Amino acid sequence: TAAAAREKQANEQAQKRLKQIEKGNEIITSIFRDLDIARVEKGNRPLEAVLAERLVQAADQLDEDSVGDPMAVAKLQHRLGVSLYSLGYPEDAIKLFERAYNTFTAVLGDNDPTTLMSMSSLAAAYSLAGQPHLAIPLLEQALNLQKSRLGEDSPDTTSTTNSLALAYMDAGQLDRALPLLEHVVKLSQELRGLEDPKTMTYMNNLALGYRRDGQLDRAISLFEQTLELQKKVMGEDHVYTLKGMDSLATAYMSAGRMDLALPLFEQTLRIKYVELGGDHPSTIATMHNYALAFRAVGQIDRAIGLLELTLERCKVMLGDEHPDTLSTQRSLALTYIEAGQLDRALPFLERALEGYKAKLGVDHPYTIATMRELAEAYRDAGQLERALPLVEQIQLLDQAKVRQEPPATLEISTQP
Repeated sequence: TAAAAREKQANEQAQKRLKQIEKGNEIITSIFRDLDIARVEKGNRPLEAVLAERLVQAADQLDEDSVGDPMAVAKLQHRLGVSLYSLGYPEDAIKLFERAYNTFTAVLGDNDPTTLMSMSSLAAAYSLAGQPHLAIPLLEQALNLQKSRLGEDSPDTTSTTNSLALAYMDAGQLDRALPLLEHVVKLSQELRGLEDPKTMTYMNNLALGYRRDGQLDRAISLFEQTLELQKKVMGEDHVYTLKGMDSLATAYMSAGRMDLALPLFEQTLRIKYVELGGDHPSTIATMHNYALAFRAVGQIDRAIGLLELTLERCKVMLGDEHPDTLSTQRSLALTYIEAGQLDRALPFLERALEGYKAKLGVDHPYTIATMRELAEAYRDAGQLERALPLVEQIQLLDQAKVRQEPPATLEISTQP
C-alpha cells in the first residue's frame, strides 16, 4: 500500500512538472505565434515595438504555479528583461529585472554570482532609462561584493566597473568615471587582447569619457583605433561597430571636422535604419547628432526637421522625462534660436530645465548649461525679470560644474 501511494504521488508530481514545462514552452512560443513580419513592416508600428509588447505579455504569464520553482521563473524573467533592454525598452526591462533580482537575493543570497549578475543588469537598465542615481548605489554594492568574492581581474568585476563608470559619467561625475574607465581598458587589453569585443567596448567608452572631458585629440585617436578594430573583428553592420561610428562622427563634429563628420553620420544612420529600425534608441541618438551637424554647417531647416522627428520618437520610445528626450528638446530650442524663432524656443528650454532638475539634480552640468541658455533667451526676449533669478542661481552653484560645458550630443555608451 505504501509503495502504491509513493508511486501515485510520483506520477502526480511528474504530471504536474510536465504541465509546468508545457506552460513554459507555451509562454515562450506565444512571443512568435502568428507573427507575420511582412505585415508588421507594412503597418504603422515597428517590429521592435511589436516584439517588446509580446515579451511583456509573455512576462505577465510567468508565475511560480504555472512554470514551477521560483528560480526557473526568475531566470526566464531575467532573459526576457535582457531582450527588452536590447530592443530599447528599459522601463519594461526594469520591472522584470527587479522581480528576478528579488528572487535571486531571497533564494541565493547577496553574494551569489547570479545575484550579482542580476544586480548589474538592473543597474544597467536604470542607466539606460536615465536614472543614474538608482544605478550607482547598486553598482557600487555589486562591485564591492565581486571584488571580495571573484577578485579584481574577473570578467564580471571588470564589466561592473565599466557600468559604474558609465553611471558616474551620466551623473556628471567625470572625476570618478575616467580613472575607472582607464583601469578597465588597461586590464582588458592585458588579459583579453586588443581584438576582444569587450576590450573594444571599454575602449569606446573611455573615448566617450575623454570627449566629454574636452580631451578631443585623445578621444578621436582612441575612437579611430577602436572603430578600425570593430570593423575588422565584428564587421561594419554590427551594433557595436555602429555605435563606434556614431561616436567617432560626434567627436569629429566637436573638433569642427565637419568634412569627416557629415558623411560618417549619414552612413551610420542609413545602416542603423536597416539593422536596428528607426525607433531604436541608438538610431534616435544618431538622428539627433546628425541634426546638430546640419546646424553646425548652417543647414538650419534640415536640422530643425530632423530634431522635430527625433523628439517625437524620443517621447514615444523613452518618455517625456528621459534625459535624451530633454536633451533633444534643448537642442531643438537652441536651433530655433539660431533660426530667429525665439518664441518657439522658450517653452522647450523651460521644459528641458524643469526635467533636468527633477531627473539629474540642480547641480548637474546639463541642468546648469540649460539654466544659462534659458537666462540668455529670457534676456534676448526682453524678460529680464525672469532671467535675473536664473543668473543668481548659477552664481550660487558649484563653479567647477558651471565651467564644465557638457556636450549637446546624445552619447552612446555600451554595457557589455
